Formats: sequence, structure tokens, C-alpha cells
Amino acid sequence: MTEGTAPQFTSMAIKGTALLEDTARLLRAWQPGESPSEFAVRARVEHTVGHGAAARADDVVRQVFRRRFFSGSDPVRLRDLLARRGAGRWYRDISLVLAARADRTLYELVTDFLPAERRRGVAALSSPAVMRWLEQAEARGRMERPWSGGVRLSVAQHLLHTLTDVGILGPARRGIRPMLPYAPSLLAVGWLALDLHARGATDSELRAHSDFGILQQEPHAVVELLLRLAEHGLVEVQAGGDLVQIAWPIESTVTERLAELPDVG
Repeated sequence: MTEGTAPQFTSMAIKGTALLEDTARLLRAWQPGESPSEFAVRARVEHTVGHGAAARADDVVRQVFRRRFFSGSDPVRLRDLLARRGAGRWYRDISLVLAARADRTLYELVTDFLPAERRRGVAALSSPAVMRWLEQAEARGRMERPWSGGVRLSVAQHLLHTLTDVGILGPARRGIRPMLPYAPSLLAVGWLALDLHARGATDSELRAHSDFGILQQEPHAVVELLLRLAEHGLVEVQAGGDLVQIAWPIESTVTERLAELPDVG
């Protein structure tokens, strides 16, 4: 993908951070078959997001929850997993995947900028560093229109807050957030593998899929994770060199098998 055809960066990060508690509450309250617009009305009436300003509640439902949970993945499966396992580590990791898919700025921050900083030996991130990255992206034509300094600062702060919420960065100290050791929950890895398969990714495409980069996993690590999933009975895997063949479970057993996976990295 060339710069000229790459998806545009947006300032959607300003609408919210990871919002783990809010989205879990909304997912539990949502009823299968209910459209996002119908649910938005009911959630506002029932104060599902809490008793804050109505405008904020609408933003969380329409701009965050709808964009993350109704954009190609199966919200029913996630709702069932949440009921079975509670909002553990796995939910944090899947929330990061869904948030990144819904916001190209966050997606490239975690799959491109963050790994590059780690390779350079950078041990912490700050708002100025992310703002410089955003300025460089703007110079390459990645924004539809120029961003003001205030917008860049707000986006940078919200992005860093999101990475802190999901455990990739530590809390801010004097404006600096340390990079933390990070390993995704095996349950979240299983969900992502099955989700990509359902979206049409081939077995060979899976190991190098950029969505695994959201969870900070290189292709060689993805193969190892797939083999761990096989050890737990979710899938059957044959791997050799760059070739991977996977036998997937039948749809009726997917949620049950996922729910049995350990919620550890």
C-alpha cells in the first residue's frame, strides 16, 4: 500500500480511550438482534453508560461502541465470552484490537510506530514524541486536512492513555509513559485467529497478518501461538517453514472452546 492510497488518519481517538468498563457494560446490556441505533436510544434512556452528560453517553455508544463492536466481528460471540469469563485480561486485549481497527491512527501507532521505537531502544513514550510522528504523517498526506497543534496534542494524549489502559504502557510520570513487557492473553489470540479466519484470511495469510501486530506479535511468534492453541485443543496446526495449515473447529463449538482457553500470555 502506497502513501497515496493508505487509509487516512483521523482524530477519532479524542472520542475516547480504551473505555474498558464502559464498553463491557454496554456489551452486557446489548441484546442480540438489536441494531446499534436502537441500542443507542435504549442505552441513553437506561443510563447504561452511567449518569454523566447525555452527549457523552451518545458519543460512547455511537462513536466508540458501534464503531468497535459492529464493524465485521461477531458481537454475539464476544457477549457470550464476556458472560462466561468476565472482563479479564482477554477483554483488554480484544478491546485494543477492536479500537485499532476502528481508528487507523491507533492502528499504525501500535503496529508501526511502537515496534520501531522498541527496535531503536526507546524505553518510554511521551506526547511530544507522538505529536512528531503525527506531524510526519501529515507531511506525507495521511490527514484529509491539516490538524492544529491542539488537535495533535489531544490525539497524542488520548492514544497514550489508551495504551496505558491496555497494559502496553505504564502510568505517566512527568509526562513520560514507560513501555511495559507485554504478552497477549492466549484467549485473545484464539479469538483473533478465529475472527481473521471468519473474515476470509487464509492459513498462510494468518501468520503475517498485521492485526497480530496490534498485539505486538511478529509472524514467527504467531506460529508459536497457533501451536499453543493447538495444544489446548482449539485448532489443529501443521507448521513448517513459512507454511501453516490449520484445521478449524466447527462454528457450533467455537465459543465453548474459546471460553476454555487460559487468560494468560
